[in-house]
Amino acid sequence: MLPTLRRALILIVPLLIALTLQSLQTSPPFPLAYKLIDISLEVVLKTLVAGRDVYIETSWDKSRAITIPCPNSDPARPPLVLFHGVTSKAADLLPVALAVKYQKTFSEIVIIDLQGHGETDMCDDDITFSFEGMTGMALETLDALFPTNSEDAVLAGNSLGGLILFQVGLRGRKNPLYMISPGGAPSTASELAALSEVFGIKTHSSAVTFFKTMLSEKRYKPSLFVNIMAFGCLHRTASQNVKRIFKTLTSPDEETYKHDMSNFVATAGLFWGKEERLLADNDLQYFKRKLSPFLVGPVDEPDYFGHVPFFDDPFGVARYIGQFADRVIADKSKRSE
Repeated sequence: MLPTLRRALILIVPLLIALTLQSLQTSPPFPLAYKLIDISLEVVLKTLVAGRDVYIETSWDKSRAITIPCPNSDPARPPLVLFHGVTSKAADLLPVALAVKYQKTFSEIVIIDLQGHGETDMCDDDITFSFEGMTGMALETLDALFPTNSEDAVLAGNSLGGLILFQVGLRGRKNPLYMISPGGAPSTASELAALSEVFGIKTHSSAVTFFKTMLSEKRYKPSLFVNIMAFGCLHRTASQNVKRIFKTLTSPDEETYKHDMSNFVATAGLFWGKEERLLADNDLQYFKRKLSPFLVGPVDEPDYFGHVPFFDDPFGVARYIGQFADRVIADKSKRSE
């Protein structure tokens, strides 16, 4: 096993087990375990992975990114920017960041805390949590992180992160975009109501059900891991900022769904696990149609992956992202000949 990952597991796993058993005796059941788990992830990021915090002032308030160097990779490789999904945050992507670093496919890794998540500022302005606000902050953050070559970076985003990447592409951005189970496809009122109900987490039991919906059923049964992560789901969905994002996601106006592709020029990749259980197959077909002229290679539809594949198999997801980058580089070379 990768030495860095092994050391991280040695540090974290015993702590998680002890804290989870203790937290089950508390009421409510998540605070102590959840907070210390978060602290552990941040410590690993800062020590074993040499992550560095970068805070960026944008028109939509201050955003936070974690930059992770890849000194053993080819410096000619592009940087990778990762965008998490709703109720997640940058530190949660530590496993896939470690896998990317190990596979030496990118020159640098950047993980961004989206609005209302992690350490990005908690604003009181509702427009910050609109599609316009979320996309605007992402674009300004990219420009600040890569002032001279911001469009060379490969962007990969899951769920809400994938939706933001799609919006970034609609704005005419040229970054290669790898969308992993992206949200944002046109939905009926009943479909939006059902999605809103899924996110209506009020008890630890409903949080367990919610988290299991995100995972590959073939990989995970009821387990300590699922119970641990359910604590975080319960806590994070209670956030007023996350509730604002849910409101945006489940009550878009007609303008949201126009998706005019005339300005879309980015090369794109699409990942949709065979065990996707949160979004409908109609959503996949919609993105296949819209992105078809821009796809570099086939749509990745692997077995044993659910809505949040970073949890199912971080090394597998890192491999798919790296393969997408390889296709982008090969396509770029072919066009320049």
